[in-house]
Amino acid sequence: MPLLYKGYPGKILLLITIILINLNLIGILLCWVLGIYQFLPVLFCTLLFLPLLSIGFSSKLIWRIFTLVLCFAIEISLQLAIFIIFPTPFPTWQAYYDFMYWYLFIITTPFFMLSAIGLGMWFSKRPNLFAKQNFFMWILFPLSLYYLIQYQFFDFRFVFIRGDYNLFVIPYSAFLVLLGIKLLPNSWDNWFTKIFSTIGKATYHILLTQILYFSVVYSIYGDHYGASIFGINPIYAFPLNMMDFLTILGYLTINWAICIPCGIFWYYVDFKLRDFYLGLKKNRVSKE
Repeated sequence: MPLLYKGYPGKILLLITIILINLNLIGILLCWVLGIYQFLPVLFCTLLFLPLLSIGFSSKLIWRIFTLVLCFAIEISLQLAIFIIFPTPFPTWQAYYDFMYWYLFIITTPFFMLSAIGLGMWFSKRPNLFAKQNFFMWILFPLSLYYLIQYQFFDFRFVFIRGDYNLFVIPYSAFLVLLGIKLLPNSWDNWFTKIFSTIGKATYHILLTQILYFSVVYSIYGDHYGASIFGINPIYAFPLNMMDFLTILGYLTINWAICIPCGIFWYYVDFKLRDFYLGLKKNRVSKE
């Protein structure tokens, strides 16, 4: 978790975010805030049980292995429980509504993403792709890649798996993260790499910015695929003709040009407020 919510200014931002989440859920906001019902509650709930996971991942190797396996086991158990309790096809619309109520409740908890959290905490000890303790990733990565290819291009689905982000997808992303850590330079000594370094530090703020941005886009056009604040291209499924491709590419560039700078600006404002607060706190302590 970034230092966004440390200190007095951070507490205000945290309070505002929580209020937005609740107003969005009960439908008071003027637009549906994409992603806020899922990502932000997961981040906040993670703070409650993350200390327990850190105990497991900070212990001896056998307990770290057990904790990682437990993360995967809990996630797949949730998937199986949903599959058994709410079998498809749904016999009535009421059965579907009941499923969506509990499904949305579950996916806004960290337990539905424990495989990602567990792998992240496992790699935090030694983020080396070639370390012995990370050898299992060389097995999980091709399996995850094969699953993604079948899922994306051949419409393969496990009947007991709900949602796009699950334990069969996460190892692919985790492998790429380890590969990036291995290949990227340790020092950023030119303007090009410094740009990516700055974007990397501000990713959380960029995420929150794009959540709000695409919510406005959605409220205007009724969709956010192939769209920007200035328009929408209704055809975004492949294969695309050249005009549709160029239009969507232009909208994508506009979205980047808006969300990334605004997110970075928020990042700098956040840390300026934090530094200001810490300075006041330090002066108060020194006077006492």
